[in-house]
Amino acid sequence: MREVELLFRKYYPRLCAYAMNFLEDEGDAEDIVQDVFHVYMEKKSSISNQSHAIKSFLYTSVKNACLNNFRHQKVKDKHRHHYLMSHDGFTDSMGDIIHAEILGRLHEAINELPKGCGLVIRMGYLEGLKNPQIADILQVSVNTVKTQKQRGLMLLREKLGDTVLLVLLLFS
Repeated sequence: MREVELLFRKYYPRLCAYAMNFLEDEGDAEDIVQDVFHVYMEKKSSISNQSHAIKSFLYTSVKNACLNNFRHQKVKDKHRHHYLMSHDGFTDSMGDIIHAEILGRLHEAINELPKGCGLVIRMGYLEGLKNPQIADILQVSVNTVKTQKQRGLMLLREKLGDTVLLVLLLFS
């Protein structure tokens, strides 16, 4: 069970981000990813123990589950319909996988930050809150929020590098 827990912690945010490329609802994406892990646990013995095989199984299962969900809900949004049709090719899916992997790296790096920095970075960059909103929620001064943001970005830059950090911030 420990192995599945480690896989879940590593891939859950990435797979949720990948699923969100197909779905409009974050809750649906999370449900699908959780279901995929249940299926993985049931079929674990028939899947190669190599990390690339497990990763491939997870991404393929999420994509197929999202496509099934998409069809069942009969989504009328033309943009999403076009998006579904454009993901039949390998190169389109690779872009989504790369995006999900980058977001996965960002979440891992944020989780390694000191508690205050990580919280402020999550709220500011991932949830889109403004400094005064963060300060109100955390009951700290706006200057404290700014300081925590600067410190968090500096630590992320050390962990991820300038170029990777820029790409990560653009994707979030």
